[in-house]
Amino acid sequence: MTPIKVLRNFLEQKKELRDSSTQFGLAQLVGRSESMIRAVESGRFPMSRKLAKLLSAITGASVEWLMLDDVDGKEIPSTEGGPLKHSDVLTRIHKEISMNLAKVHPKLDPADSTYRQLAQAVAKLVEDEIFACLNNGVKLPSGANPITEILEWVEGLQEQRKAAATTQEAQSGKRSRE
Repeated sequence: MTPIKVLRNFLEQKKELRDSSTQFGLAQLVGRSESMIRAVESGRFPMSRKLAKLLSAITGASVEWLMLDDVDGKEIPSTEGGPLKHSDVLTRIHKEISMNLAKVHPKLDPADSTYRQLAQAVAKLVEDEIFACLNNGVKLPSGANPITEILEWVEGLQEQRKAAATTQEAQSGKRSRE
């Protein structure tokens, strides 16, 4: 069995990862075409080192294991040295979304607890939207960035909150002078 097939079977076992277990879902995660994933899985094309690195970065599966032609399908070695765990894959996906969030909106401070809460919330929203799209067979438009839209909305809320605080301070200062 090819490593991609074994990896897809592994993802299929966890409800939260099931949408990523399809050829289409896996292709969306690594930014490649479904036909490319299908061709590598069927053995028509060899696994490229670049694709193996992309799959490894998102899932945590070992690059060396992904480069093999045939695997037994029992245990997937991770980049950490032990067997791959579903929780590790979910953590990697959330971490990737958080890193993309920081790239898209550098004004937010990753050390701030509000940022971390926002990153977790955005990661969950984006993950839910991606999975909903995958479940409905909707392809995400290239260039679309829901994270940017959410961050712009949050930034607008922050500006409104600051404006309201400034107005409140001005009113309380005016009262104290009277």
